[in-house]
Amino acid sequence: LSLSWLLLDGGQRQASAQSARDLLISALATRDATVQSLFLAALQAFYNAQATQAAVLAAQEAETAANESLAAAQLRHEVGVGTPADRLQAQTAASQARLNRQRADGEARNALGSLAAAMGFPAQTALKLAPLLAPLPASLQIAQVQQDIDALIASALAQRADLQAAEASLRAAEAGVDIVRGQGRPSLSLSA
Repeated sequence: LSLSWLLLDGGQRQASAQSARDLLISALATRDATVQSLFLAALQAFYNAQATQAAVLAAQEAETAANESLAAAQLRHEVGVGTPADRLQAQTAASQARLNRQRADGEARNALGSLAAAMGFPAQTALKLAPLLAPLPASLQIAQVQQDIDALIASALAQRADLQAAEASLRAAEAGVDIVRGQGRPSLSLSA
C-alpha cells in the first residue's frame, strides 16, 4: 500500500486547468465564428438571388418595350412612313433586349444554385424565394436608423467570435507559459 500527496507543485495544476478552460473557450468561439460565416454566406447568396430575380423582371420589361418598338417600326415601314434603317435598328434593339433577358435568366439560375449550395442542398434544387419586405416608410428618420446601425455594429464587434477565439488562445498560451515556469520550480510531495 502506497500513499502519495503533492503538497506544492509551483502552480502547474492551476495553470493546466486554466489553459484547458481557455482552449475550450477558444474552440467554442471558433465554432461560433464558423457558424456566423456560413450564415453570412447564405444571407449574401439570398440577397444576390433576390437581386438577380429583380434584374430578370427588369430585363423582361425592357424586352417587351423593345418588341413593341420593333412592331411599331415594322408597321411604319409597311405603311411607307418608316425607313428600313429604323426597322433594322429596332430589330437590333429587340435582339439585344432578348439577349439581356436570357443573360439575366442565367445569372438568376446561378444565384439560386449558389443559394442552394450555401444552404447545403444540391445546386440543382428548385428554390422559390419569398418576396422581400416592403421598404421602410419615409417618415422614419435617417439619423435614428444610423444610430441603430452604429449600435448593432458596436455590439457585433464586442461579440465577434473570431476575436473571442483569439483572446482565449492568447490566454491559453499565457497559461502554457505558467505551466513551463511551474515545471522549473521545486515541487514538494509527501509519500508514505
